[in-house]
Amino acid sequence: MRLRRIGDDFLDGCELDFTVDPTSDADAAKLAASFDHSFDPDPAAARAAAAATFGRDLSIARRLRASGLEVVEVEGWRSRGDAVLTPEGFVDHHTAGAPTGASPSLNICINGRADLSGPLCNIFLARDRRFHVVASGRANHAGSGAWRGASGNSKFHGCEVEHTGTKPLPNDLVELLAIANAALAKGRYDQSMVCQHHEYSSAGKIDIATNFHGDGDPAPSSIKFRTMVARSLAELDDVVVSRIVFPTSRRAFDGSWKRRRVDLPTSRVDEWLANHPAVLERRGRGSGVTVTPTKFKEVQ
Repeated sequence: MRLRRIGDDFLDGCELDFTVDPTSDADAAKLAASFDHSFDPDPAAARAAAAATFGRDLSIARRLRASGLEVVEVEGWRSRGDAVLTPEGFVDHHTAGAPTGASPSLNICINGRADLSGPLCNIFLARDRRFHVVASGRANHAGSGAWRGASGNSKFHGCEVEHTGTKPLPNDLVELLAIANAALAKGRYDQSMVCQHHEYSSAGKIDIATNFHGDGDPAPSSIKFRTMVARSLAELDDVVVSRIVFPTSRRAFDGSWKRRRVDLPTSRVDEWLANHPAVLERRGRGSGVTVTPTKFKEVQ
């Protein structure tokens, strides 16, 4: 049995029209330390060593992509947040933001607000079903409280879901969120360390209408959500190929950047981005970089 990608030929559209600057030795070492240690002979020791050196989770974007999720890497996420993150669990939140738009609360989650400095999460799930990677370090999201003996922002990944909190969250978003929880938990902690904000702390939003259940259940249930995370942990498989869509050095008549695409193994996306820093340095309209998993079918 072999795998064949549906659609264009492999690496179709890989026309780069900018100069590639090599990364420094320090950056290369940091990138190497960000690789997933789940399959090391002693993964706990490997993760502890990496955390002690860098205190960041630089594998977030790659883990989400490898789980089949669409990812947007927010500029500066690799150095955003205090470098003291040693995750033992995951806390889910909703933004209580505006009722329209894909991501009206994203800027606040990146930069913070008057009473709380950013970042306010590690990842952000927009209404368009894309995950924005906001910060690799500690984010100010959990506040005071605890879950199963762990306490403090440095011990938890945090996700903000763009949602008003006044009506049920669509089940497909719940499913995506469960996959994201599992992607960051894999090889680190199990579903028992996943919680909702109201479980971690009674202060602030209580997530009363966030519908964390799935499968058409009539009432929200954090327990059911943890079951969904457990199922995702058991089912996670790497997506073999991802498509990167990025701005070039040329502009269209409306001032936006013209765009190119490249398809390559998901395991090489971080390497490709590190070796093409110019794609992350564009500013203005159409300057975002998106990475989307590409579907495969089995061929006998």
